Amino acid sequence: MLQGEGIAPSYKDYPDRGCRLHPHCLTCPFPTCLIEELGTAMSHYERRYVEYKRERNEAIRACRQDGLKPAEIATTYGISRTRVYQILKIQ
Repeated sequence: MLQGEGIAPSYKDYPDRGCRLHPHCLTCPFPTCLIEELGTAMSHYERRYVEYKRERNEAIRACRQDGLKPAEIATTYGISRTRVYQILKIQ
């Protein structure tokens, strides 16, 4: 129970505020939360993170256009097939 509120954390309504990279956590396209990974959203790291993801996603799209299967792409990049499909869907 949260101290002083009398309600269990799992029943509390938390606002979905997102971060500087995406307005909502629940619909964020990134596989790893920047705030959780770094502890704080730092603009220098944000830029590097976004650029890395952009380049990776372009490479994944190019692999698919070259005929690689999503399972092969997932293995190559160390991500799930579901994430590969999400990246291919986002243009």
